[in-house]
Amino acid sequence: MMDRVRLLEELMLDEGVIHEIYNDHLGYATFGVGHLITERDKEHDQPLGTPVSEERVKDCLNADVDIVCKELDKNMQWWRGLNDTRQRVLANMCFNLGYPRLSKFKKFLAAAKDRRLGNRC
Repeated sequence: MMDRVRLLEELMLDEGVIHEIYNDHLGYATFGVGHLITERDKEHDQPLGTPVSEERVKDCLNADVDIVCKELDKNMQWWRGLNDTRQRVLANMCFNLGYPRLSKFKKFLAAAKDRRLGNRC
């Protein structure tokens, strides 16, 4: 079972946490741990700099991680059989890249699936 709390901590450390609406490097309205604001979000159409609560940031991060896990479950059912560290690596990569881009890492994913990655993980 993947240590979800540790994954959330790693994502916050890797990505940083911003408690206001800002434009990401592509110019899209974002907040928290890289949460892209969509029309479904209550922050949609709010101006840059609008504060976002810690609770809202955590709720969106958890929802985004749920999406990542569902994508991995749908497309790479074998990932749940990996050890905790490897599961967190795949979830972190999927969080950052999205599944379509992650899926292009064919050799890495084949090695992960066959458990041929280094034993230090």
